[in-house]
Amino acid sequence: MTVASEAFARVLETSILRLALDDSDKSHFGSLGFILRRYPAHAVITRQGEEEDRIFVVHSGWGCICTNLVNGERQILDFPLKGEVVASRAFEGEGLESFTAQTELMLFEAPAKAISSGLAHSTSLAAGLLGAVAREKAILSQHLTNLGRRSALVRTAHFLLELGTRLEKADAAKTYEFECPPNPI
Repeated sequence: MTVASEAFARVLETSILRLALDDSDKSHFGSLGFILRRYPAHAVITRQGEEEDRIFVVHSGWGCICTNLVNGERQILDFPLKGEVVASRAFEGEGLESFTAQTELMLFEAPAKAISSGLAHSTSLAAGLLGAVAREKAILSQHLTNLGRRSALVRTAHFLLELGTRLEKADAAKTYEFECPPNPI
């Protein structure tokens, strides 16, 4: 097993995903093509509208997913955290949003096709990916409710509580306490 696949397995086991991996799963990760890559703060990892065939899993740092609007503004959608999966497009077509580094960001990257074929060989990886998709859907549903029905104060409180809970699950926060990047966005 390569150093990158060992590190990848550790993140999957200890992050928000908390996957139970056996030796077969861990040895299989080497064939998925994951590499560990570092991005400096403010680097653009993917751009909305461009073709993209990579899937990312956050190793460390803070990223930002946003949609760029035609008037030059943008809507922030999420801040992916350690162990969370980022796929910036549907299975076919252009990227639906942009993904940037807010701080130095370490990401595991692999071709989307390799992940798709790898799911058949690892039920743990398939379960983790399905869990990540379900978690992202729940978060986006709450964000839609925030935008449509909650006041600014309640939206902010909800966002901070959600972020705190996610950071705790990723072992990146203490109860009732976490640090945000000093210069976000």
